[in-house]
Amino acid sequence: MRADDDIDDDLDDSSGDWPEEAGAEPSDDDDSSSGSDDEGEFALPTHVFFENEALIRALNDPRRGENDPELAKRLFAALLASTLIALVPEEQRLGEGDPDKTGEVTLDGELELSFVLVRHPDVEGDIVPMFTDEGSLGTFLPEGGRYVALSVKDLFPLLGSGSDGPPNIVINPGGDEALLLTPRMVQDLIDSARGYGTELIDEGVEVIVGPAETGLPEDAERAVTTLLREHEVVTQCTQLQWFMPDRHDQPSLVLAVELDEALAGDTRRFALASIWRDLSPVLRTLDRQVEMVDLAGQRERLEPTVRTIEPFYRRAE
Repeated sequence: MRADDDIDDDLDDSSGDWPEEAGAEPSDDDDSSSGSDDEGEFALPTHVFFENEALIRALNDPRRGENDPELAKRLFAALLASTLIALVPEEQRLGEGDPDKTGEVTLDGELELSFVLVRHPDVEGDIVPMFTDEGSLGTFLPEGGRYVALSVKDLFPLLGSGSDGPPNIVINPGGDEALLLTPRMVQDLIDSARGYGTELIDEGVEVIVGPAETGLPEDAERAVTTLLREHEVVTQCTQLQWFMPDRHDQPSLVLAVELDEALAGDTRRFALASIWRDLSPVLRTLDRQVEMVDLAGQRERLEPTVRTIEPFYRRAE
């Protein structure tokens, strides 16, 4: 990675933390972010990836400065569906053979990317600048630069989450509607992109499910219970175990969480990512593998066992 010049423009992080309460599904309607009366307040830049229109409209919504939770939900959903441009060092190899190879690159799980980093006096830590379109890139870097354009679901996980966590990201720096994503927000998006708690296991995989032979230690169970209370969408959580001979050396402890049935789509994935983010510091201190699973995504496999076990957490009515 390399450091580039400082960002000179002000950064807008007024959208704050992502809202964690249950809510309606974000709308993809063109007018959902600012209403039909605002149609003429800004013009979409040219050469926009078609999937980025909802994000650009949300970034230009006049309510950005009001910390509107509904707008934050739309931003989150639009970000997950968008394709962003990220600057890479000139020496970055993008394909086999010619180091200057350009065009489409297939991600095969082995591609490692380095990103251009910048600094800003008001932001702690490194910043990765990203852009919704080439026009926004040109505003920030008139002379142009080498870049990759990837979907957020592919791009953000490449940032990694080492001991210091992911970096800050600024979308469209240099523009009037620049958006700062803090490391916590970036991690939320990475977790949602990875589908924590929602990944379906292929039917052909052997899974042996049963009651947990050894559950959470008492102090860890108390800590997890306290954290689950902070997520009102969780109705209950049950401990069990599963063992996949092809994947596991020993059974994994599973926390089967149940959420409000009304939650769906990106709202549900975000809720699961937020829960996992809060629980993982506790679970990672244990000397065994602990997984969190959305019961709704594994109902056929897990529910017969879950219903024979008393949940260790139930939401207060």
